[in-house]
Amino acid sequence: MNTDAASTLSSEQAEAVLRQRLYGRVWHLRVQIREEGVVLQGVAVNYYGKQMTQHLAQKLLGLPILANEMEVRGNTAPPQDDSV
Repeated sequence: MNTDAASTLSSEQAEAVLRQRLYGRVWHLRVQIREEGVVLQGVAVNYYGKQMTQHLAQKLLGLPILANEMEVRGNTAPPQDDSV
């Protein structure tokens, strides 16, 4: 997708698409779309999930990743604290 297409997606829409494509590899995903790029936040089950989120977000939105602030937890159960 190009940057024109990215401007038509809201953060919530991008989060929904990414969650669907990541098949439970991430929880509490937050995508902040800015003019200059994207900031990712949330929890990934492993480093691969974190990198996959970054790759898919960049491809989906057509914007550079400014920061990947996702935490890698390494367990299979979603975190109980929703503030993550």
